[in-house]
Parts: sequence; structure tokens; C-alpha cells
Amino acid sequence: MLDIIGSYWIQVSAPGRLFPIDFTIDPLPQGTNVYATISLSAFNTGFPINDPDPTQKSAAIAKILSHTIYVEGKETGRIPVQDNPANGLFIYNCARITFQLSGQYISAKALINIFRF
Repeated sequence: MLDIIGSYWIQVSAPGRLFPIDFTIDPLPQGTNVYATISLSAFNTGFPINDPDPTQKSAAIAKILSHTIYVEGKETGRIPVQDNPANGLFIYNCARITFQLSGQYISAKALINIFRF
């Protein structure tokens, strides 16, 4: 059975080259198992691309960047996500999760959902 812990919106407005926004949830209680997702939901390419490099394009990416867990009652350091970019992740004994929305020459919005199981 899944229970929702929370839903959050993050937004980036990047009129130039790559600009990331990170969002980290507050610590969860020990023993919390979660399924976390981030989904790109809005994308506006209204910014002009005034870049000397002709290969630069509008882009946005929403991903789970890292997480921490509890081991022997203590929170670990940040654990980078191996599947980059990851949009959904099961985390056992989760302490924190860091999400990232990056954009370049773009305005973008992403929805984060965190479920307890």
C-alpha cells in the first residue's frame, strides 16, 4: 500500500546556458521506505538563443540527483543516483532525497511526488 508523503513543484527560468535548481526534502523518520518521482510537466522555449556556439539549444531535464539513508541510526553522506537521469527511485530507510531541474534557454516546471510503502 502506498501513502503519499508529499507533492512539490519546482520551476527554473534560464534565459542563458545551463542553470540547475536543486530541491532537498527535510529528513524523513528512520525506517521510511519511499518511491520518489520527478516529472517534467511544462516547457517554454520563449527565450532567444543568443549564443556564439551554434550547437546550443533549448533544453530541460528533471532528475533525482542523490539521496541519503539511515545506517545504524545515522544518516549517510549523499549517495549519487547511478542511473542518470533517474525519474523514479525506490529508496529503503530513506533520510533525504535531492531532486534537480535544469534548464537552458528555457522556462520549465516539474512535479515531485514522494510515496511511502
